[in-house]
Amino acid sequence: VHAAMLNNFLALSRSRGGGMEPGALGSFIGLLDALLAPCLGSGEPGGEGLPQSAETAEVVSILAGDLDMWNALSKSILPGSREEILDGKKLEGTVALVSLLSKLVAHCGDAQPLVVLLTSLAFKVHLLERLWFYASASLDPTSISDQDQDHTADFIVVLCTVHVLRLQIISDREHYQHDGALMGSQDLDGVVVFIKNFVSCLVDGRGLEQEDLEGGDRLGWRDRLCFLKATDHLDKLHEQNGRHRLVSEESFHLEGLKADDAFLREADAGGRAGLVCQRCPYFLPFHDRVRVFRHFLERDREAFYSGLPPQVRMNPFLSAKTVTIRRKYVLEDGYAQLDPLGPGLKAIVRIQFVNELGEDEAGVDGGGLFKDFLESLAATAFDTQYGFFRANPENKLYPNPNSSSVSQDHLNFFRFFGRMVGKAVYEGILVDVPFAEFFLRKIRGKRNDFDDLRFLDQELHGNLCFLRGYEGSVED
Repeated sequence: VHAAMLNNFLALSRSRGGGMEPGALGSFIGLLDALLAPCLGSGEPGGEGLPQSAETAEVVSILAGDLDMWNALSKSILPGSREEILDGKKLEGTVALVSLLSKLVAHCGDAQPLVVLLTSLAFKVHLLERLWFYASASLDPTSISDQDQDHTADFIVVLCTVHVLRLQIISDREHYQHDGALMGSQDLDGVVVFIKNFVSCLVDGRGLEQEDLEGGDRLGWRDRLCFLKATDHLDKLHEQNGRHRLVSEESFHLEGLKADDAFLREADAGGRAGLVCQRCPYFLPFHDRVRVFRHFLERDREAFYSGLPPQVRMNPFLSAKTVTIRRKYVLEDGYAQLDPLGPGLKAIVRIQFVNELGEDEAGVDGGGLFKDFLESLAATAFDTQYGFFRANPENKLYPNPNSSSVSQDHLNFFRFFGRMVGKAVYEGILVDVPFAEFFLRKIRGKRNDFDDLRFLDQELHGNLCFLRGYEGSVED
């Protein structure tokens, strides 16, 4: 019923020519919002307040089927430049449009028709820039007014969704680094600072801790969605900034925040510091993030030894694992003897090398022999001739999709390689292994986007970029 009413409403709007006076735009979007309310509901997505029905999917498909209407609405309401000042009617329409788009993202964010709709708005009317022109002139992310906070939260959800979507589709160069680029570095710096200040106010205003994102009543689903959208967006922008230095690194840092002893104690207990470390570490300068990382490693080491007998805690060398490694079979012996240790690798590991004649090599491992073992292991395991890894055109490594031809236990070997790299980090040993960027993103649980394809296949990436910008017939 609601889908039919929506369809008739949109058809009536089109029959009247599609053009409306600016003063009527807010009312039009308000009516559209009212028609969508029964389908979208007001409860948490996926919860009892929102039945995920076939009608909801049909409604989204109907909306996405009229892209021209959405493009016209956005152009009519949102500012087209920094200098444009919105009158009362346009401002009312902008607030209504942002609120409606925010509801659609919250309840139907991954639906393909909505992705198509947002993509059209992102590229055909430059929705991201228009939203930013509006926000930079009209919104204060530090306002404590409930009404302002609600509207800013709607804006953050829409802006971050559209920006991340566009980052997934086009290359960094197309985004910022050529004449006619969609957004300049000055605007990008403003976006970073705006979202950072909003997240900071949300965390401080609610007294948020890491546990609040995993459940509890202090943070509603809407604020949780907004927080996750904002921090995911900042994370992507920070990664991009690491590649191109588009804005100052200080723009990501939270003023007055530093990894002093009080911060580290709070991080151990969770709290606000724990939330910053896990969700938005870029709020801290790099040298402070290194200090936090080393602090957590030391706490993990203390926790490991606390479960051992008292005499071992007094003298960790009593728990040392001594393994015998043949020089000609570093990979095979290392895998056979060290991989089964699992968490026991956190203890001290001593290496006894055996030469080609089967004789023990002289020397007591005080740390140097284990480093020698790791370097020899890396030289073998990460050698593309061995077959576990391949190299991209920049000679950076990623797992060989055909590694099963090297060994039936290839997945267990990859687990072992990960444990050895982790052991090197744990002990502060530098192992020079140049992993490809897209593989590092995968390890970190991040999603690879279109621009990351160039790190796997530069030629394919270049050809796809050419086809995307080709103005003739693709069939030619």
